[in-house]
Formats: sequence, structure tokens, C-alpha cells
Amino acid sequence: MAADNRDELSGLRPGDKVTIESTPAALGLVVRVAGSHMIVSCQSPRRVRHVTHFARRDGVRIGGSHRAELENIRSADAVPAEQRRQMRRIDAPCRE
Repeated sequence: MAADNRDELSGLRPGDKVTIESTPAALGLVVRVAGSHMIVSCQSPRRVRHVTHFARRDGVRIGGSHRAELENIRSADAVPAEQRRQMRRIDAPCRE
């Protein structure tokens, strides 16, 4: 994660929206900030809600079998939902 995003990570509060860079990318909502980690709630492609812990220092997920990190922290609302769905359809064949 870039150094400028680290400043944004320290400013996150419960209720802030974030983008989680993983396969596939997802939008999340900061639920709690505690000590050196934050808890983010997100929804899987099958609409199952789950919570994930991320390090506040670098935005990388704590635990889990695949790497995930917080990206584009303040721009989660900048892209309309329909455009995000379209981008995912375009990106899906490239990720296979």
C-alpha cells in the first residue's frame, strides 16, 4: 500500500466505506477500529455477509488463505454501482 494511503487508513472510522482488493474485489464497511486492527464487514458474491480483520498499519488482511488489502479507500463511492458491475464482468475472464 502506498504511503499516502497509510494516512487515510489512520483516519478510518466506523461507518466509512472501503474497497477490498481481492479476487473478486468487494466493497466493505468499517465496523470497528480497535488497537492495531480494524474490522470490516463485506458481502460475498453470493450475498453472504462476513467480517474480516485488517491491519491499520498497512491495510492487509489478518489471517485467511488468500491475500486481501484495502485499496481506494475514499473512492469507494466515486464509481456508480452499475459501472462496478460492468467492470467486474469485463475483468472476470481476465482473472481466470
